[in-house]
This record gives sequence, structure tokens and C-alpha cells, in this order.
Amino acid sequence: MKTFRVKGSELPKATHMGELPILNLSIPCAVLDDGKRVLSDQGLRRALGYASKRPEAKITGENNSPKMPVFVASNNLKPFISKEFQYSPILYESVKGNAVTGFDANVLPDICQIYLAARRAGKLHKSQERIAETCEIILGALAKTGITALIDEATGYQADRGRDALQRLFNRYLRESFAAWSMTFYPDFYQRLFALRGWAL
Repeated sequence: MKTFRVKGSELPKATHMGELPILNLSIPCAVLDDGKRVLSDQGLRRALGYASKRPEAKITGENNSPKMPVFVASNNLKPFISKEFQYSPILYESVKGNAVTGFDANVLPDICQIYLAARRAGKLHKSQERIAETCEIILGALAKTGITALIDEATGYQADRGRDALQRLFNRYLRESFAAWSMTFYPDFYQRLFALRGWAL
């Protein structure tokens, strides 16, 4: 995650910061003073397994237009991007006073939806298939964690659960989804996949 010091900044400021665990990785995240939840650009790339060597996201593109997230900038994905997909990089000030580049947290499930829609239509490049598989696992885990959070809020249980209960539940769903999906491949496939991603077997 790229950071640099800012002085007298008018950037939105992070009031809370943490790490969102995704399998054996984590995405730096923050809540800004305007209530927006953000995920770091570099953290998203790592979690999705995005291997592009493009530099970290810029705030604007050509003619000062909003910059499309690099994850969905490929031409073959554009037909699956809805008009509601309005995410541009957000530059904000961390609690330590550094300027950080991130995205609205809602970008993660929306990116996953785009990749899965492209896969259903048979429009993914071979290099994108692994990202789509990761998206499927993440999206399923997010959905299950979301309904749990809603029930906790509706019943008042959120006041009694542990602080990291939803994170632990999310990770459990991720691993369960990965285990179910993994049954469709031979064991040596996973040895290579885990070695590539640096995961422990």
C-alpha cells in the first residue's frame, strides 16, 4: 500500500484502521470520518490474485476523468460493468498522517460479480480464470457473513458477540467454500496453487 506524509491536508481522514483477513492474506482497511469504509488498492490486488504490473491506482484518468479500477479495466470485462459501478480511487489520510490510496469497500463484491458474469458468458481470458475462482469464494463468504450480521443486529446479539466474531466467521466461510470448490481438482493442482500464492499447506 503506497503511503506518503501529508501536511495541512484536506483529505478525508481515517478514524479507524485495521486488517481484513482473506484466507492467508489480509487487506488493510479503514473507516473514514465521513463514514465511508475503504479497502487499500494494493491489498485488493493481493487478495484477488491480480498479477498486473501496472502501478498503483491514480485518482483520475485521461482528461481528469474518474479512473476505472485496474481490476476491471480489461476490454473483455467492460460489457459486464453496470452504470452503477462508479468507483474511483480514494486518497485519504491514515491515522498516522500518511496519504493512502484505496477504494470504497463495496467495490469488492461488485468486482466479484463482474468476473463471475464474464465467466458465465465465456468471455474471460485464461489469465482471469483464477481471479474468477477467488471471486466466487469471496462472494459466497461475504453473503453468508452478511446475513449473520443482519440477524445479529436485528436480535441485539451484536452487543454480546466477540469483537472479531464476524471476521472469524468470514474466514471460516472462505475456507469452507475453498474446500468444497477444491474437490473438483487433483491434489497436485493445489500444491502448485498454494506454492504460487505462498500459502501454507
